[in-house]
Amino acid sequence: MPDAMETGSAPAQLSLTRDDPAVMRAVRAQPQIGKPRPGMSGGASRRDEPFYTVAQLASRLSLSERTVRDMLNRGEIPCYRIGPQRRIDPDDLRQWLEQRRERR
Repeated sequence: MPDAMETGSAPAQLSLTRDDPAVMRAVRAQPQIGKPRPGMSGGASRRDEPFYTVAQLASRLSLSERTVRDMLNRGEIPCYRIGPQRRIDPDDLRQWLEQRRERR
């Protein structure tokens, strides 16, 4: 049987999406890291919400980017380091803010 190169047609693209059953089986088979977050069981999931950049977080908290970077460097705000950049999970941010809520 001739391959795609011999026939002149382009090879089929591999699609890795959540619609692919093989991808979902692999995702479900991975061990869960950490403990479940409060408020995330049942109901609508916020997993599709994109991570914040330093600039977006600074804008959302009405702080300067320098202040946010300093807080990230001190480990006050949980974040992920992706190369030289940092990303903040919205769920981690919600939990962090809830811990700092002033109650009277």
